[in-house]
Amino acid sequence: MGYDELIAEGLTTPFEGWDFGVFRGRLTEKADALPWSYEQLVRERLPQVSSLLDLGTGGGELLASLAPLPSRTAATEGYEPNLPIARRRLEPMGVEVAEVGDDDALPFADGSFELVVDRHESYDPREVRRVLTRDGVFVTQQVGGRDLEEVNQALGAPPHTYRDWTLSTAAAELTDAGFEITWQDEARVPAAFHDIGALVLFLRITSWQVPDFAPDRYADRLRALHEEMERGHPLEVTYHRFALLAHPRRPPTREALWPAVGSGIDRPAEADALFLVAQGRVEAAGSGIGRPGFQPDPCASATPRPGLRGFDELLPYPAPFMA
Repeated sequence: MGYDELIAEGLTTPFEGWDFGVFRGRLTEKADALPWSYEQLVRERLPQVSSLLDLGTGGGELLASLAPLPSRTAATEGYEPNLPIARRRLEPMGVEVAEVGDDDALPFADGSFELVVDRHESYDPREVRRVLTRDGVFVTQQVGGRDLEEVNQALGAPPHTYRDWTLSTAAAELTDAGFEITWQDEARVPAAFHDIGALVLFLRITSWQVPDFAPDRYADRLRALHEEMERGHPLEVTYHRFALLAHPRRPPTREALWPAVGSGIDRPAEADALFLVAQGRVEAAGSGIGRPGFQPDPCASATPRPGLRGFDELLPYPAPFMA
């Protein structure tokens, strides 16, 4: 096909759900190029849980492929055209499919799921923490901020506004929200677009890549790329991916703190207060308690009582805090 035909094809080819089979042979990458398998990370945890939430399920293709699913499984989707597709596929399997908005607020009660999974979907760390059980696990694979930046460069388009979205950024946000990271990895994977129609289709369905994309606006660059591809020189690009596993940070038990404190505290009235102090979240008036590096004096006759605010305000753990 010529340039005009390929452009027209890219603008009109049907695409539903999140099935990239239409790109087979046209957008290529090395098989098993990532040093991890997101699907395997999820599969190996499914037998251990009875509740699962899939964030950004698309058309439900991947989630359905993981069957048998836990007895309570739910999914979210924020792209309206995908909702009926996901519901047709997943609801016969007993999966609840919930629509979510741009604020990443999740329509589920606190502590609803033992496992929350997310492939290439935005999320609010504190919302994920809220809907997870105390011993739950969060599994995510994300598209990094340097993803396919060669496309933007080739078109002369502005770079991503989210270029700082990296593994270290995500890990820091999760840690701040009360998570402990148990595994993490990041990779860049070579890929290539082999015809201009595939590139146009890709940009049509990933509107965030080049937000102002239109074939007429980038016609000169598209024609130049087409001519190069026709000569056997594909547009070489790089996927940016990272993944991690996290679980809610587990505080020490109240009892575990007592050997380090001595006998000068009114037990149990001050135990919860000391617990918060030990987490570095409350300053004890007139004392070194709660300051970094503080070591309690086992010979002390008394320990000042910290002034407490509400527990939920102070710690990223759900009540009750004590194990």
